[in-house]
Amino acid sequence: MDASVYEQFEDRRSHAWEKLDGALPDGIKRGRFLDIGCGIGNGLVAALQLGFQSAVGIDRDFGEFVWWDAGYFDAICRRYDVEADRAVLVEADLFETKFAAQAFDCVMLLDSIEHVPEPAAFITEAAGYVAPGGVLLLDTSPFYYSRQGHHLFSYFDPETEPWPHLRHDFEEMIQARNVDDWSMQRFHELNRTTYKHVRDTITRTGLEIVTEQQGIAGDETRELFEHHRQAMNLAGINEEWLFEEWVLIVATRA
Repeated sequence: MDASVYEQFEDRRSHAWEKLDGALPDGIKRGRFLDIGCGIGNGLVAALQLGFQSAVGIDRDFGEFVWWDAGYFDAICRRYDVEADRAVLVEADLFETKFAAQAFDCVMLLDSIEHVPEPAAFITEAAGYVAPGGVLLLDTSPFYYSRQGHHLFSYFDPETEPWPHLRHDFEEMIQARNVDDWSMQRFHELNRTTYKHVRDTITRTGLEIVTEQQGIAGDETRELFEHHRQAMNLAGINEEWLFEEWVLIVATRA
């Protein structure tokens, strides 16, 4: 396995570790863990390191990352000194793969809810797997309407070209930068969910929100917006959405 695979995996593992370790109460870091939209399994490794006894990850396509192969996972686990046989990777449609109701002590949606076609349905399905006393951890960054909501991070500087996907000339900008097909496919899959929609959906599932952190852009970003306002197509958009950058919510089942 190429060294770059380990490097890219570590970037994602450390990100998952920080979210889980920082947001979850210590008493939750045990039992069964489910990562919905698990990608390369970084969340599973982080969860096992933190003390969960078992970890399940489900994703629609393990071939989505061209540099990754699911066959690497056992070697990755050995590198991080966790037992691979305590983890299971499932490549499947979430709605066609049923786990036992309320079977997991922690269910995580990490940087995934903005990528799914029906975020409310995914959140509701995820909540149904949270055990009594367990938690749902949802983190999304960035929201679509934020200045980097396009997820084309390597193509647009947020300071000089914020909100390019909301500009009248977005198609011309894409062509000028020769944005690759893979990136554009990921862009077109993005939904338009907002902070309120995510929060309200979690509340409707019957879970109780116990921790909430929200990233709201400050005055400098608002000034930046005013500078670029004329270039943007804002029809049907609540301007406050433009300053919602991310949210991290932990909700529990009483």
